[in-house]
Amino acid sequence: MVRLINKSRGNSPLPVILIGGLAKVSQPLLPLALQNELSPCKGDSLTGAAILAAKHYHDIIEKGQPNEP
Repeated sequence: MVRLINKSRGNSPLPVILIGGLAKVSQPLLPLALQNELSPCKGDSLTGAAILAAKHYHDIIEKGQPNEP
């Protein structure tokens, strides 16, 4: 798991957040240095979907077009 996190993260300053059913039980198994770098989850998947839907709605109403990737 440590190798996966390090390889995925690379040199990125982005936070590392553990999610899902195994997150809480996996955290204590990580090295302390990596545990100290973890950021808490700010919500669940439903919250994230609602935020994206609201942004998409705003883009359509305010800008007249959807924000396509």
